[in-house]
Amino acid sequence: MATVPDASALVVGVTPGQRVPSAQPEAVVPQEVRRPPRPTKKTAPTRILQPGDLICGDCGEGNPPNRRFCSRCGASLLTAEKAHIPWWKRIFRRRPKQAPSAAEALAGTARKRKRSPLAKLLPLVRRVVAVALLVGGLLYASVGPFRGYVNARVDTVKTAVMRRVHPQYTPVHPFQVTDGAELKDHPGSALSDGFTNTFWAAPVGDKAFVTLKFDHSVDVSRALIRTGISGNFQGSDRPHELHLVYSTGKTQDVSLDDKPDPQEVAFKAGGNVTSIEIHVTSVYRAQSDSVAITEIELFSKK
Repeated sequence: MATVPDASALVVGVTPGQRVPSAQPEAVVPQEVRRPPRPTKKTAPTRILQPGDLICGDCGEGNPPNRRFCSRCGASLLTAEKAHIPWWKRIFRRRPKQAPSAAEALAGTARKRKRSPLAKLLPLVRRVVAVALLVGGLLYASVGPFRGYVNARVDTVKTAVMRRVHPQYTPVHPFQVTDGAELKDHPGSALSDGFTNTFWAAPVGDKAFVTLKFDHSVDVSRALIRTGISGNFQGSDRPHELHLVYSTGKTQDVSLDDKPDPQEVAFKAGGNVTSIEIHVTSVYRAQSDSVAITEIELFSKK
């Protein structure tokens, strides 16, 4: 009977009688993943810094505020410093332009065609004004004579503005009053004597006028007029329409109310005057053929 050879001898690399190892895969040893080396030296950022940008502490790159890791070296931005732009750089820096949409591009092209040369100068003018204000502020704070000059000019402008907003007036008195006609004991000078118990009276007609003359040029801008006879308002006709003739060549028509209270009238002489003619052109009728004016007070702006 023939001897059967050991089958294990047919397997290459296996010694007869040796145990065949199990077919389990060998354990995989993890390999270390290496990142590219971070720069060890800070360099200038590749983008224009905006207020609030996060500056990487490793490489110095500027990152938008919504990033958590640096866009250049990948470092964490958890403790990154925020960018603060000085005020003088914010005035002169050029802001980055965003790409416009198609509609905005078409509208911008149309605006450029219509843009005037003056509009192109506005940015330059704005910068020049900013520099002028800065230099002026420094001079005002450090140079005493310049500060005094500025304060004087400001006071002058303030006074002029206050005169326009809240004007103040000073009385003006004519040195001579003549009339075209008068009733006995009631001359034209009575309407500018400062008393309310006297009055000027004249027959109604073309000669019912008075002329006020001044010894120097004055800017008469206001008047208070009391019509009729004080204490006897219905005792004579009262002026209704006055025609003013100024020495400047200007004329003016004034309508008065029929009341005993003083009425304020704005005189529009067009400049300083040396005389004013006051003509009574129409009256409020009473049981009389004469017209009366108790007082005319004149004022000029201070």
